[in-house]
Amino acid sequence: MKTKRKLGMGCPRRRGRKGRYSFNRDVVPKIAKSMKRGASLRDTALTAVRIAKSVIKKLGGRKTVDLPRVLPLKSGGFLPLIPLFAGLSALGALAGGAAGVAKTVVDAKNAQKKLEEDMRHNKAMEHIGSGLYLRKKPRGGFGLYLKKNFQ
Repeated sequence: MKTKRKLGMGCPRRRGRKGRYSFNRDVVPKIAKSMKRGASLRDTALTAVRIAKSVIKKLGGRKTVDLPRVLPLKSGGFLPLIPLFAGLSALGALAGGAAGVAKTVVDAKNAQKKLEEDMRHNKAMEHIGSGLYLRKKPRGGFGLYLKKNFQ
């Protein structure tokens, strides 16, 4: 095997790229020359693709033209969603603030009603208990007594 390698037998050596064309150097300038302004971006893109196909066919087909390697770009992910979440949290905070104000108003009204009810209840209890007083019992302790001249 060493001898075959040294003598150059076996697989023939590949010569350089004969008759190869570069897409960027040979095809793109021809596309740019023959391009016309389209009605929309879609029409312009379709025209560019059609011209590129015809130029590649004239140069000898797909096997004679080196196409550039296209690396896929990452799209989407989490980062584009950050402003959306920020907006939602701001909206939630705003709604929470409005709910807090409404709750405060309702609580104030309820407190006012409770105060009025307590005042009414206190007056009723005072009326019931008017004329009563505490006095020490003879055998110790205190008792509840009614005044003698009270009606």
